[in-house]
Amino acid sequence: MAVTLGQRGLLNIGPVKRVHANKENDVPVLSLIQFSKPPYVAFGTVKLGTSKSAVLRLENPIEDVEAEVIVEKIPSSKGFSVDHNTFTIQPESSFSLKISWTPTEEGGIRELITFIANGILKHQAVLLGRAEAPKKKKVSPH
Repeated sequence: MAVTLGQRGLLNIGPVKRVHANKENDVPVLSLIQFSKPPYVAFGTVKLGTSKSAVLRLENPIEDVEAEVIVEKIPSSKGFSVDHNTFTIQPESSFSLKISWTPTEEGGIRELITFIANGILKHQAVLLGRAEAPKKKKVSPH
């Protein structure tokens, strides 16, 4: 980080680089290597009776090895689903998995989706969201 003294002795702090920032609208990324940190997939607030989708990018950083990925566990009883249950990621490539959430009850949610890569490595992502009941329409007296 560059800190310089600007005009009138004010501190100018250069651009701060976020370590885990990625350009694509901050899509959470799961790297298929050992001990990778589980990314957070945030759905924000979703009204009951509606659905919202979010993208999780799974990256295979390994040269010359394909990653065969299976969605081992998804909290479907809580209204979560994915557009692919199994997929292959080419070496040094990535795959965008669409996760949809149709909340089943009001309140905050924190669930895990679990993946198995090449039959061995287990990976997780954290699904976060809040479900709220649709607003009641106020009847205004005329």
